[in-house]
Amino acid sequence: MALVCLSISLSLHAQTEKGHWLAGGSFEARIDDINGAFKEVRVGIYPSLGYFIMNNWAIGATTTLTVSKSTSNPSVAYNLGGGIFSRYYFCKGNIKPFVTAGIRTSSTLNTDNNSTFINYYGGAGLAIFLNKNISLDIQAQYRELRYINKNYGKSWGVVIPVGFQILF
Repeated sequence: MALVCLSISLSLHAQTEKGHWLAGGSFEARIDDINGAFKEVRVGIYPSLGYFIMNNWAIGATTTLTVSKSTSNPSVAYNLGGGIFSRYYFCKGNIKPFVTAGIRTSSTLNTDNNSTFINYYGGAGLAIFLNKNISLDIQAQYRELRYINKNYGKSWGVVIPVGFQILF
């Protein structure tokens, strides 16, 4: 049965052609060590919508929805924001490597220590197409987070977001 499923999936063609849309997002959970001063546990989802401006190249908008808790603050922080991204797919077939880059800004809500951030990221990953229109995405991203309204400096690191995309 597994061999039949694999044979069927290998014959499918993924839609990364000009004029198609990309909708989905990614999820991550991580522990950050911010400037060695305190630790923060963060869970985030990043919904996105993109458009293929050329074959294999999509640009679009993304939102940031995160919840975090740090050792230096007893309250839970909620972050909300948005940004833009670019993603380029390589190869044909059901497993497509891609590179991605983007910039997001977000603000912390409902805490006494409200902060505004700008986040730059770039990375590479694999889109594993489960059928003609749905991919499971696994990537490694380098991110740099800079505080706009606080003197915390910056934090940076590599994260491994996992997500799904629907191509239509």
